[in-house]
Amino acid sequence: MYTSQLKPVTVQRVKPALADLLQALASDSWEQREMASTHLGSFGEAATMGLVMALKHSQLDVRMRAVRLLGEIRAAAPGASNLAMAVPELVKLLNGRDLAMTATVAVTLGQIGGDAAIASLRKKANHRSFYVRAAVVKALAQVSTPQVMPELMKASQDKKPEVRAAAASGLARLRDSQVVARLNQLLKDVDAEVRWHAEQGLEGLRLDQVAA
Repeated sequence: MYTSQLKPVTVQRVKPALADLLQALASDSWEQREMASTHLGSFGEAATMGLVMALKHSQLDVRMRAVRLLGEIRAAAPGASNLAMAVPELVKLLNGRDLAMTATVAVTLGQIGGDAAIASLRKKANHRSFYVRAAVVKALAQVSTPQVMPELMKASQDKKPEVRAAAASGLARLRDSQVVARLNQLLKDVDAEVRWHAEQGLEGLRLDQVAA
């Protein structure tokens, strides 16, 4: 049984330790799951296959933890290529009924990127829940490719300020002439956070022009 403090593992013990942590992630004990969540990320890409299997677990908490861990691994290692194998299972969860799961998966898919992830996120940009729409827009903003411009532009006109703010933040990353015009319009938004993101975005674009 693992305790909350794990001793550093040697090269010879990496695989057994990883297997034990993956088993703990699926434990009935909340403490064991919490401990596993804390340490699994340190294994990086080596944990991917096990986490993909955890995405299929019957318990929501286990699936949610696996989703977050995959995102953490990607954030820590942007060049991690085998995380793409998680996308098909993540897309299934993205299309589920649990709104918190859908929003969390959206963020992880944005971190992983790739054509399949982007395509699935674009389909969710008009989700009925503003909570999910905001998460999807933030995820698309991480992708920062011209193909997501239509979704970000539309989101910048969303009735919910949380979604407009996420869109304003993401638009500035696209470095497009249409973006400047839209961000200038958002400077007049009724919501202070939206205005702040628009201002920050325009300032970033100005600094880029100076640096160039």
